Amino acid sequence: MTTTLTITVLLAVVAAALWQSRRISALARTAPARVRRPLSPVQEAERILARRYARGEIGLDEYRRMLAILRH
Repeated sequence: MTTTLTITVLLAVVAAALWQSRRISALARTAPARVRRPLSPVQEAERILARRYARGEIGLDEYRRMLAILRH
C-alpha cells in the first residue's frame, strides 16, 4: 500500500511539473514582444553610420570624423 501511494504521488508531481512547463512555454509564445523606445535622431544617425562602415561604404577615418560631428 505504501509503495503504491508513493508511486501515485510521484506520478502526480511529475504530471504537475510537465503541465506547468507546458503552460509556461505556451505563455512565452503568446507574450507580446518587448517594445523598444524609439531612438533619438542622433542615435539613429550613429546606427546608420555604423552600418555604412560595416558594409564598407565608408572608411575608418570618415567614420570617426562623422561620428565626432554627430556627438558634438
